[in-house]
Amino acid sequence: RPGLWEDLMRTLAEFAARAQEGPEEMHLLVRMGRWYGEKIGKNDAALPCLQRALRIDPTSDAPVDAMASYYRRTNMHAELAALLMRRAESSTNPARSRESLVEAAQMYEERLNESGRAQELYARVVKDDPGHPQAVTALERMYEKAGRWSDLVKILERRAEATSGKE
Repeated sequence: RPGLWEDLMRTLAEFAARAQEGPEEMHLLVRMGRWYGEKIGKNDAALPCLQRALRIDPTSDAPVDAMASYYRRTNMHAELAALLMRRAESSTNPARSRESLVEAAQMYEERLNESGRAQELYARVVKDDPGHPQAVTALERMYEKAGRWSDLVKILERRAEATSGKE
């Protein structure tokens, strides 16, 4: 039926409007934002839903993941990098924080042409996890390209220590 999605979205909007601000409303808004963007193709309608969900709980995975997906889909690289940085700073999970930093660094390096910022973020990850494969590989590549030989030697030594289990 042609208007099925529109009917469904109106119903969800009514439920969200009646829900008290909190987890229930946030989850409805996230679902609406995802469906507007991914099922209906109305990114302009998805953004306000996701922004409102993030205001309700900026540290919850559901709205952050949905907003990250929106930014990827719409090629909003600077916004994605900023969102990932906020996630890394607020996360209580060190592995998730590192992964967010790596993805932000990739955005800075590959999409935003800010290799210096990317190097800083990769270096933060390697400081916390000397054997992190993506961050180490990226730093090796960037240091070699920039002719930063002493930094390259240091990171290769750290990688060797991390993989051999020596301190």
